[in-house]
Amino acid sequence: MAYFPCPACGHGETRVKDVRIVREPIMALRRRRLCPQCGDRRTTFEIDQEAMEIAKLAVKIVATAEKRRTKT
Repeated sequence: MAYFPCPACGHGETRVKDVRIVREPIMALRRRRLCPQCGDRRTTFEIDQEAMEIAKLAVKIVATAEKRRTKT
């Protein structure tokens, strides 16, 4: 389990209130966190390393295609 201190007050650990799978623009886990001390709410995203590499490659391919299109 990952340790996520509250960025607002520095309290030891935040609680996860909700977890959802996000598929756009890339596959990730969205976690809504709540600090029990100050009540601050934050959203964190956990992205799979393989999905991140695929997304980076897709961005490069699209950028290359756009450059070729503008040259002609």
